[in-house]
Amino acid sequence: MNATVANYSWKLDQIDETVFGDGRLGCNYTVSGLNSNDNTPEFYILPGEYKISANVTNNNWNKYNESNATWIYNELIAIGLTDNLNLDNEVSSVILGNNSIIIGAWSSGNHNYVMTNWGNVPLETAWNASDPEHENYPDPCGGIGNKWILQGDDMQLDDDSRHEDENNGEVSPIFLFGGDSNDNNPERVYGYDTGMTICSSYECNDVHNKLNAYFHIKPPSSLTCVGAYSNLIVYDVYAFQ
Repeated sequence: MNATVANYSWKLDQIDETVFGDGRLGCNYTVSGLNSNDNTPEFYILPGEYKISANVTNNNWNKYNESNATWIYNELIAIGLTDNLNLDNEVSSVILGNNSIIIGAWSSGNHNYVMTNWGNVPLETAWNASDPEHENYPDPCGGIGNKWILQGDDMQLDDDSRHEDENNGEVSPIFLFGGDSNDNNPERVYGYDTGMTICSSYECNDVHNKLNAYFHIKPPSSLTCVGAYSNLIVYDVYAFQ
């Protein structure tokens, strides 16, 4: 690979030779069995065209030095969502609001989740959500007051822990929407104006590699059925444009 960016040495498992009509020799190099623990490029190595330098010996000719071949390292789009208390493990569910939830009032999320750009291109995310339902929906409470129809102004994703205070955050909050009568769930873009940047090391401590996520909620007064509620929150990841 380009020595100014990265330098790796791999053993070639197989070489397929092709002799062209003008006598030129073509080679196809195969390296198999590589994994993340076996000297592969770090996840943040930039995509692009890299040079190969290969020293090859076989039965037909003693030695061949290849210094002009190239290979393409593609874009890697990858992101992780973790709990700030345990950044090593991704989460499959999040807690909305805090331990004190009152219907008709905002409950600021106090659980800090962290998104990290584990790819090699700047990223942005777009979010939507389904309407929260009671854990025993549709049966409990006579089928009344057991489903929260999101209005587009009552479930908020933010990068700080206070719904009413934006002074501490860098990112504009978005409202998650449950969809309209045609089940259209519009996505809202959430992130930095420059996108989530590429890491320069495994620790990912550069500016804007990580993005906080807090979930603030304001359950409606019509949500009268007591119990636990859940919904599906979806985010899509794109290369930042």
